[in-house]
Amino acid sequence: MNRRERLFLEFFYNPIRLTCRCINHKPFLQCNGKDDTKYDGKMKVDIETFIYVTSPIVHYLILRENPEWLNPQNMDRLADRIASARADDDPTRVQAIGEKQCLLKTCAETGIPRAVLGISSDFFTESSLGPIATVTQYGETIIAAAMADPPLPAADLARRLAPFTTDTGAPPSLVTAEAHLRLCALALNHPGEALAASVPTDPAYHLTCAQTGFTRDTAPFMWAKGQQYQAAISRMNRLNPYRYDAAIQHLCAALAVYDTTPAPVAQAVCRLNLGIYLFENPRGDRAANRETAVLQGERALEGFPADTLPVYRALTHMNLGTIIRNRTSGSRSENLAAAIDHYLHALTVFTRSFHPVNWAMIH
Repeated sequence: MNRRERLFLEFFYNPIRLTCRCINHKPFLQCNGKDDTKYDGKMKVDIETFIYVTSPIVHYLILRENPEWLNPQNMDRLADRIASARADDDPTRVQAIGEKQCLLKTCAETGIPRAVLGISSDFFTESSLGPIATVTQYGETIIAAAMADPPLPAADLARRLAPFTTDTGAPPSLVTAEAHLRLCALALNHPGEALAASVPTDPAYHLTCAQTGFTRDTAPFMWAKGQQYQAAISRMNRLNPYRYDAAIQHLCAALAVYDTTPAPVAQAVCRLNLGIYLFENPRGDRAANRETAVLQGERALEGFPADTLPVYRALTHMNLGTIIRNRTSGSRSENLAAAIDHYLHALTVFTRSFHPVNWAMIH
């Protein structure tokens, strides 16, 4: 496969960078100064800020203090914001709001800990997040990074995350584990680059450190995210002839979690990446792999509504176009017609001004 035919994006460690305005905000947690293990703060975050935060832990903290955001009136306000962003021809903002709308709906249906962290309320304890002072500082760091305009360079973000990776507890707190997961993503996105002083650049190191802080039972969503990162790490090991088999195995393990927990977007992302790896796998029955890749991509589309997640949906169409164009079974003319149809769907979002690289690759 030549460079032009490469599938565009691996969502799980290279999320779409959001361009957003900088919002001045005050520190959003207030420590009561008495109990160092239990979160008992007050949130000072508006929903506009919440839209651009990607940390599950910070999602939990915000929603714990703003349960009114789960009421139907607030859902209607988000729908209005999506309509306004669509009228402004801003797919990135539509996507950012759409993801949060999906999250809030799931929270209203299943409860905040289960929807955000994958953990049942019966088993979740806030003390596992970490000491309140650390949780407070971590939340402020994540929000400041999310609202930075222009986006923070990787080295700057790594420098801000580094202090949260020094927890020596057994097991370390979930904040420490999530900080390592974010550093793992940075290392995957910027291979070989110096992230920050004293911050290792090996993604496997950060993933191993993160995995000491949780199990599939204690933090299912973090565990599944770790499996997705492990898949990316396995795929990068060009010395291993079975690297795609290992990567596919890790993605299937993550899917086993998402199939039993309320995470429609995460499940769709995982299916899309599974389709990519099946398509790229040089081992096994290539024709069968590509047919399975098509099925995974089509199932991924079900999790990306066009009205709320247009960019994810366009990327899925783009990848499906590439997979079907290279299909070895079926009619060549029918495959080309189907591939063109997927490309045309992608071009309704990707234009010369919005994601010009994708637009050019399709053309």
